[in-house]
Amino acid sequence: MNYKNEVLLEAGFVNAGNLLSFASTVPYLQRCDILNSILLAQLAADKKYSRIDNTEKWYGFYTDTLGQLTWQSRVFQFNEYTPHNNTFTLEDVVFSVFEKNITDDQLSLVKKTINTFRDLPNDDMRVELYDKLTHSLHIINVQVGVVNSLSVMSTVGIILKTKQEVERLFTGKFSVSMLDSKIITVLYSAALNEELYSSIREKVIDKLGLKRNELILDLDIVLKVS
Repeated sequence: MNYKNEVLLEAGFVNAGNLLSFASTVPYLQRCDILNSILLAQLAADKKYSRIDNTEKWYGFYTDTLGQLTWQSRVFQFNEYTPHNNTFTLEDVVFSVFEKNITDDQLSLVKKTINTFRDLPNDDMRVELYDKLTHSLHIINVQVGVVNSLSVMSTVGIILKTKQEVERLFTGKFSVSMLDSKIITVLYSAALNEELYSSIREKVIDKLGLKRNELILDLDIVLKVS
């Protein structure tokens, strides 16, 4: 994993099943701590529950683990999303939830990250990793997040079942008539307590080992919004 820059810029990462963006003002050490702790929490939840077949319990264990890793939760809620039209995209859902909960600058950053991810070729390792962890043939459990200048992370999760075959994410539309479930969104907002986390930082790094290089991949986001 190579995410250290001498001059910090906006950044996007595939962090296992979380497509995560960072504002340019988030310090390097905090970026590392956030990426590592989020990955460890995902891996712990994956060992306990399937994020595809047992999503609610997976989220419960994931957020509990973040709490043990000194994350202080501000919001954690499940809601139902109703599309406005007969078809919808994952971006529609993400932006609908985020626009009520984050700033315009943060929303713009999320769009840049999604656009960059969407422009990658299908055989890119970042695409393969994210798709492998976030959906099966007919079930989606995807996370998109952003960390602001105060190092507060906000994430939107989307959970749904569809009769359509789910292929690559963020590249197509879903038909409401083909849904096999309600669309559930998960809004989670939390801040990492850096002072407390510093005492477990090395333990987290040691526990992750090579997985830090395998499951945290830089997107090198480009400055465009479409």
